[in-house]
Amino acid sequence: MAAEASPQAGEPQPDALAAWVLTLPATEKDTLLMMLASGQGTRAQALLLRRFRDTTATADHSASARRAAELLEAADARMLERKRAEEERRREQQRRQAAAKAAAHAKRLDDLAAEGDAPWKRVDEMIAAKKTSEYDLAVSLLRDLREVAERQDQAEQFSKRILGIRERYWNRPALQERLDKPKMPRAAGGNK
Repeated sequence: MAAEASPQAGEPQPDALAAWVLTLPATEKDTLLMMLASGQGTRAQALLLRRFRDTTATADHSASARRAAELLEAADARMLERKRAEEERRREQQRRQAAAKAAAHAKRLDDLAAEGDAPWKRVDEMIAAKKTSEYDLAVSLLRDLREVAERQDQAEQFSKRILGIRERYWNRPALQERLDKPKMPRAAGGNK
């Protein structure tokens, strides 16, 4: 029963054929009717069906091409979205790392501030060692002490201490150069 209700493979669907016939130009319909009237019904039917199949095959091909283009476009859009999401995750990771680094630095400065004069004593000990590697460590600690002083609104006291160090160790050019790099305070006329 179901086989009788559905058209044979290759036969057009009656509804699709009827809708297509409605779109034919009047002159073409007239030609087909004249062929039927003159006894060329089989030829008219073959011509009509061939034209229908060509038109629908082209339409199907266009639809397939359109669907393929839409699929490619959707795949490109998904790829771009994945890349955007990946980039956003990377930026978020960088923000978290920067925030963690800033928090660790702030804690270090807080700890340093809580130590009072002890860091300054360490600076003196490092400088007294007369080693360039110790000078580097001393200057690094001085950078942090400068930030602590700025936080506590004590930049002037910090400058005085640095000027005292420069004056005490005026004869150590390697130390003076290292103090110059982070632009530590210097006496108006330079050093001796």
